[in-house]
Amino acid sequence: MVYAGSAARIHQPEPRKAGPHGRGSKDITLPQVERYYNQPLAQAARGLGLSATMLKKVCRSLGVRNWPYRQLASI
Repeated sequence: MVYAGSAARIHQPEPRKAGPHGRGSKDITLPQVERYYNQPLAQAARGLGLSATMLKKVCRSLGVRNWPYRQLASI
């Protein structure tokens, strides 16, 4: 079951050189992810500052089994 206040805590290791996009741990909430449902997974991952694989892991921890872009696009 997914709760509205649930968040997935992810940890990204520190890079060797700090770039403009800060690394470290982030809290990704279900409402943040839901804003990107109208985009392909790879594009949504870029928008959230994650890799596609990390976004999939976050989604699974939040209870989203499949990325809903194609289902929403077909409506």
